[in-house]
Parts: sequence; structure tokens; C-alpha cells
Amino acid sequence: MTELLRDVRHAVRTLAGQRTFTLTALATLALGIGANTAMFSIVYGVLLRPLPYPDPDALVRVGQLRGRSRSTVALDNRTLPLIQEQARSFEELAAYGGASFEWASPAGTVTLRGARVSPSMFPLLRATPHLGRFFAEEEARVGADRVAVLSHGA
Repeated sequence: MTELLRDVRHAVRTLAGQRTFTLTALATLALGIGANTAMFSIVYGVLLRPLPYPDPDALVRVGQLRGRSRSTVALDNRTLPLIQEQARSFEELAAYGGASFEWASPAGTVTLRGARVSPSMFPLLRATPHLGRFFAEEEARVGADRVAVLSHGA
């Protein structure tokens, strides 16, 4: 133990005598640790953190390849029913697409960010409404009244 204390005292005296080197080494360590922590936080938040749904490993995103660039696009209204009829390896299929909506409130018009989803989206995610109900199949048909599911934030 005395040798360890003697070595620590010697290291502190040496570092105190070479302040430029000590400050450079400490700044390099601080930047490296900070950058590493920031990158891990981003990677964990985007790639590693599990989805907030029951059994997230069973969720799969299905899309179509279009054009020469082979870019992936969402399924259209003609393709989804065909896949629902013929696919045997999926428990449930649902469609979604990002959208923004105008909501007229007593305070004025508010733009809400959301998604257009098929009625099967909520059972697929095993979600339950806190108040009210989710969509019914007949409400998803062309010409039916438009309905919305709002979050607590909305």
C-alpha cells in the first residue's frame, strides 16, 4: 500500500510540473468520453432501445420496391388486401402513413401531426384506448364519416 501511495504522489508531482501536457491530456480524455457518451446515447435511442409495444421482436415492416432505384415505399390500398388474403406467416397486417391534420378548436385552427392507420393497427400493437374506442372496419370504407383517435397530448 505504501508503494501505491508513493507512486501516486510521484505521478501527481510529475503532472503538476508539466501543466501543458496535463491540461492537453485531460481535455483529450474529456472530449473522448463526452463524444463516446453522446454517440452511445444516439445509437441506443435510435437502434437499440426496444419498441414500446408488447413482443416488439415480432413486428415487421413490409414495403414495396419501386422503380429502378429499388427504393422502398409503403403498401398501397390495392396491395394490402392481397397480402392479407395470401400471407400465412403474419398474425395481423396493418397500414399506416404519416400525415398532418387541421383541427378547428375554439382557440383557432391547430395543425396536429399524426398518421393515417387502418383499423387493424391498434389490435396489432395490442393497444387499448384509455377513453372511448378505436376504429371499426366500416369506418375505414370509402365514403364513411371520418373519425380520429387522439393522444393525451392532443
